[in-house]
Amino acid sequence: MADIVLEPDTIEIAEVTILPWRNYDEFIKDVTKEKPVDPIVQNMNENLASIYVAISTQSNLNISPEAGYRYSMEQNFSTMSTRNQYPVNNLLNPFAWSRFISEIKRGLLKNQSYKRPQQAKVIKKKKQENN
Repeated sequence: MADIVLEPDTIEIAEVTILPWRNYDEFIKDVTKEKPVDPIVQNMNENLASIYVAISTQSNLNISPEAGYRYSMEQNFSTMSTRNQYPVNNLLNPFAWSRFISEIKRGLLKNQSYKRPQQAKVIKKKKQENN
């Protein structure tokens, strides 16, 4: 009987990329064939195109350089004020939710004209009720 001692050895091999085609001709055939477009993607593309047309043909939309500068400065300030922090998420803000629910109750999302009640009138009514 002979004792055989094995030593670990590392052999580097070249990188292997596995592709789903047997040869180059199958690859070309699969890549060049026409694939059906997903209806959701088609609707998104149509919506984006209609929005682009609406924005580009709207004559009263004039963004002045001052407005662009103001917007960029607001974005810069927002970025600087929340640096190294999580961004503000109003989905977790209970005050925003209560305001949203009260606006829904008043009919914000209905297809009728919506008028927000003025605070002064509400305060006057409360004072009259107390007297």
